[in-house]
Amino acid sequence: MGEELPDPVINECPVERVDSFKYLGVHITQDLSWSCHINTVVKKARQRLYHLRRLRDFQLPSKVLRNFYSCTIESILAGNILTWFGNSTMQDRRALQRVVRSAERTIRSELPDLHSIYSRRCWTKARKIVKDLSHPNNRLFSLLRSGKRFRSLKTNTERLRRSFFPQAIRSSSQFSRDQEDKGRRKSSPSRLKWTSRQCVQEKTVTSRSHMQSSGGTCASLFLERLTCAGVKQGVKGLQ
Repeated sequence: MGEELPDPVINECPVERVDSFKYLGVHITQDLSWSCHINTVVKKARQRLYHLRRLRDFQLPSKVLRNFYSCTIESILAGNILTWFGNSTMQDRRALQRVVRSAERTIRSELPDLHSIYSRRCWTKARKIVKDLSHPNNRLFSLLRSGKRFRSLKTNTERLRRSFFPQAIRSSSQFSRDQEDKGRRKSSPSRLKWTSRQCVQEKTVTSRSHMQSSGGTCASLFLERLTCAGVKQGVKGLQ
């Protein structure tokens, strides 16, 4: 084993070397893993589940229980979530989700999972950075030639790929893609109905003009009516 490095000195004052340090409510370890922070958060949230069960025993309405959960439990689980959730392990995420499921069984109502909260906050924070041209990281959000999605950042390590900025860019592009899909689903049925109705009208006008100009034989008139009836049935199926 190599020799241990001496403690750093700042302004002639030695800095103590520790395994973990709490800064702004987040436990930062020397190996940059988030298990220590998540274990602390889970323990604190489970203590507050007791109060949630007591409120349920008093037969309070579900809306009050949801508000209590959002204010006292979810605020702890999702505190500074943009910092640590992306690089958390699956084991730690399951421990967090078990707390959410316990609250769901207590309230008897569905609650948002932490991954959805993380994605939504990534998108919200990214939108603020894009709108603020003076933000030092605004240049990281560059649009593609299509003007609809952002250019992905080049990442050489898994830790960097799962950090905030690559995840925020990915969430913003996914949100834009979802909005496009919703727009297509809303517009496509009415467009199909309009096109089919227009086809029926064109077929009807064509058959009438054909009858008026040349008189039309019984066989041609019968075929025209069959064609119009088939298209009309297709329109009814779409409706």
